[in-house]
Amino acid sequence: MKDFSLTHELTGSNISVARRILFTLGIIILVRLGYFLLVPGIDSGVFYKLLLSLSPEEPKKWLNAVILLHISKFRNFSLFSLGIMPYVNACIIVQIITFLLPQFNRKIFCMSSGRRYLRRIALMIAIALSSMYAYSISLQAEKLEQISNFKLIHQAGPLFQLLCVISMAAAASLFIVFSGLIEKFGIGNGVGVIFVSEVIMRIIFSFDQLFIFYARNRTQIKQVFLFYIILIVFIYLVWRLTVFSKKIELISENQDKFIMHIRPSWSGVWPLIIVEAVLSFFSITLNDSIFWAIPLIIILSSLLYLKIVYQPRRFYELILAHGYRVAGFANKRIADVLNHYSVLCAILSGALLSLIYYLPLLMPLVLNIPFVSTAIFGAFGLIVLIGMAENMKEQIAFYKIIQSHPKKSWSLLFVYSDESQAQIQKAYLNSHNICAQVKPSHFIWGMPVRTAVSGYYLYTPTEEKLKAENMLKDLMDCWRQKEI
Repeated sequence: MKDFSLTHELTGSNISVARRILFTLGIIILVRLGYFLLVPGIDSGVFYKLLLSLSPEEPKKWLNAVILLHISKFRNFSLFSLGIMPYVNACIIVQIITFLLPQFNRKIFCMSSGRRYLRRIALMIAIALSSMYAYSISLQAEKLEQISNFKLIHQAGPLFQLLCVISMAAAASLFIVFSGLIEKFGIGNGVGVIFVSEVIMRIIFSFDQLFIFYARNRTQIKQVFLFYIILIVFIYLVWRLTVFSKKIELISENQDKFIMHIRPSWSGVWPLIIVEAVLSFFSITLNDSIFWAIPLIIILSSLLYLKIVYQPRRFYELILAHGYRVAGFANKRIADVLNHYSVLCAILSGALLSLIYYLPLLMPLVLNIPFVSTAIFGAFGLIVLIGMAENMKEQIAFYKIIQSHPKKSWSLLFVYSDESQAQIQKAYLNSHNICAQVKPSHFIWGMPVRTAVSGYYLYTPTEEKLKAENMLKDLMDCWRQKEI
């Protein structure tokens, strides 16, 4: 499949922030409207009749039906029900494979088209996962028809199952194309934007359920007020940790300075996802004593995951390859500084993920708030929405810099899988009087760094591209040989 995310030239309308925002909104609207398309073989008339019958309140009948189609189990009947999640899972699987097979990892990152190759592998895995999910959904649909009084399926059996698998796998592939188009013509990380569009629907649903709870006198005004206070404080804490980084000042032999960042968000929410999966497997509940030791488990998981995706030794070699040394730590090795800061960021990340784990579970008990409302504090709730908003803000700042620069034509040099490698090469070019800018495209919190989803695009003015390529060629070759 063609990599739609690559924009080799930035000039004229390509740089317009307004056009990119409008294009992104258009894709989001198209995706949300696509949820009204049902899987081939489902009787749309019967299905929507069933959906409306579950929403007895006449003024909000259609709104509730739309929410049910996007949020509830009825979304499985939608052609777009799998969303972008199979591709997200595939990227995580590929990342784990590259960690478990260091030789494969070295080979991939030594290739000039290594990132594109990883995306192709992730695409194939995503299609396989989509097919398995779709087959399971087809069986669930047939089972639902058997226990209900509605004739939902025109003709149940192998043909319906095959149609379900083919159509839903194709729809999941279409999401990947949409994500690439957003990265090329829109604003934000494509996978993140599509994923967050569904999170927004969940948030709307959660506030709607909270209002219904209050209207039916099942909760008090002071409890609703406390809910919103916790919400505001939570948003502030997540935002502060999203923009937070431990800064390491590097200095070259020519006394050029560069700041490298280590961020708590680099491991994403996936340490929490893994811990939740393990706890669910062993059926651990609030009554178990180990329940209150979960923060320690999450922090240890965050540290392990950050070590896996961050790899301090790799950054140590990267710094040396570019001729930098750490400023302000005369008596400390670079590797020790990197390890110390990565541990600190893992602790901060683990503390936030522990809060995210406990809030949705304890708030319904303490405040008598419906669980569907507190679920927005979970791993795939507000935290990924805030992370995606921050990435959009960074990209808007990038395009504004390009717009205001005297040189109006910019070309893509390289696409990196992590921020530090892109920023250190940007600093290297700037120190040699070559203008360079980095467009960050990372699903902050939603995905860990160094996956096929993440991309840091290094651009330079078109007239300086050849000079920059020649200057970086030797450094890139040296780096690829040392990549772990």
